[in-house]
Amino acid sequence: GIEEDGGPRYLWQWGDNGGWKNIVMVHPESRSALVVFTNGANGMRVVERVVKAATGRGHALFLWV
Repeated sequence: GIEEDGGPRYLWQWGDNGGWKNIVMVHPESRSALVVFTNGANGMRVVERVVKAATGRGHALFLWV
C-alpha cells in the first residue's frame, strides 16, 4: 500500500501468517526502511507501537490491518 495522508509518504506491505504478524515500511525520500516481525497473534499491536516510536507519528494503515 501507499500512505499519503498529508505527511511523509510511506510504502508498506503487511503479512499475516496465523500467529505471525509482520510489516515492511519504506520511506523513499530518505531511502530508509523499517521491518518488524512478530511471532504472536497480537503482534500487530506491537508492530504499531514500534512503527510509531520509529517514525514519530501514528499511521492510518493500522486502521486497516
